[in-house]
Amino acid sequence: MSVLRLSGLSAGYGEVDIVSGIEMHVNDREIVTIAGTNGAGKSTLIKAVMGLLPRLSGSIDFEGKQLVGTPPERRVGEGIAYVPQVRNVFGSLTVLENLQVVEHVKRLPERIREMFDLFPALAERRKTNAENLSGGERQQLAFARALMSSPRLMLLDEPSAALSPGLTEQVFGEVRKLPLLGVAVLMVEQRARQALAFSDRGYILDQGRIVLTDTGQNLLSNKNMADLYIGRGRKAETPHPQGVDS
Repeated sequence: MSVLRLSGLSAGYGEVDIVSGIEMHVNDREIVTIAGTNGAGKSTLIKAVMGLLPRLSGSIDFEGKQLVGTPPERRVGEGIAYVPQVRNVFGSLTVLENLQVVEHVKRLPERIREMFDLFPALAERRKTNAENLSGGERQQLAFARALMSSPRLMLLDEPSAALSPGLTEQVFGEVRKLPLLGVAVLMVEQRARQALAFSDRGYILDQGRIVLTDTGQNLLSNKNMADLYIGRGRKAETPHPQGVDS
């Protein structure tokens, strides 16, 4: 069953669409990766789903409800969580305070205990300001904040950005656990080979349009995938400057 379905979705900031005619779906407890070169519109697409763009057209169906025109905060209440690439935690607040200020949470104290059970490293640093956490710990906190509202779908924008290879593996390990918690994942990721290796399906975006879609494993072995992304996009697997749309 589809949790999210996009039909004819086009979006941008001005008169020109950055993504156009997007047809995409995410099934229950599925991990779906969006890959493509820098500037392909990947982050724009994720932001459109979250309702963060000033202009879009088409259809966003989430569990049978149309979300076009719905503000981001209401989408959170409907069951969508979003982890942006940057500024995804409050650095001046402690780990515990970052969890306490999340909205749309039922049974707040119990939910915080559940997050500390899921992320024991955070429990040990509950009184530490987020700005003093390691990159991997900050991403764990960002995930915990997103999970506080018991979402059905999590949108991840470059969860491995600026992380070392070791921390990237750690963060991807956390992503792989999300379907076990009943959460579907739609993820933008430039480390495409690693992400597609554990993704159920993937979409390749080029110049704002979907040019290829298949299972993660099939995309990894598809020559078109290499020609469209891996072959000319190896440098894109390194972190890109903040502010450049991916």
